[in-house]
Amino acid sequence: MKTTGSAIRTYGGNLFDFAHPEKSIISITDIAHSLSLLCRFAGHCRVFYSVSEHSVRVSHACPKEHALWGLMHDASEAFAVDVPRPLKHLVNMEAYRAHEKRIQRAICAKFGMLPVEPIAVKEADNVLLATEQRDLLKNSANDIFSTPLKTQIRPWSSKKAERVFLNRFAELTK
Repeated sequence: MKTTGSAIRTYGGNLFDFAHPEKSIISITDIAHSLSLLCRFAGHCRVFYSVSEHSVRVSHACPKEHALWGLMHDASEAFAVDVPRPLKHLVNMEAYRAHEKRIQRAICAKFGMLPVEPIAVKEADNVLLATEQRDLLKNSANDIFSTPLKTQIRPWSSKKAERVFLNRFAELTK
């Protein structure tokens, strides 16, 4: 297939069309690989820390019934990249947020998930953010007022993050 002005070629060779994500080929392998190579915090952390590792950790911090949503909560970033929260929530970023939501809805449909993120997932995401700020950023204060995890994050390699993400997905969807 030939790319168009609104499509990209994924790691697995699939064509992901931003204009029509619901018609695009969405693959868990593409998602895991891409997220394993995306660094959180726009790369402003002490060492490389991937979105896929973050997602695995969020899934473990969620109640069991929301663990798959926790794992997949940033899956749209495999296509729309990881935009830092303060930038993503600026007024002039409405179009980006709408696009990201369309992609996430397509991912939810693909994997049989409800299209609305459970509150427990946002809470787990905030706990991880507080933990990541403590362990991975210099001079960072807990500005979201969630209690960090007791365990300290020791980031994984991108290859390990991809493998653990895929294993966690298999565990949650078996």
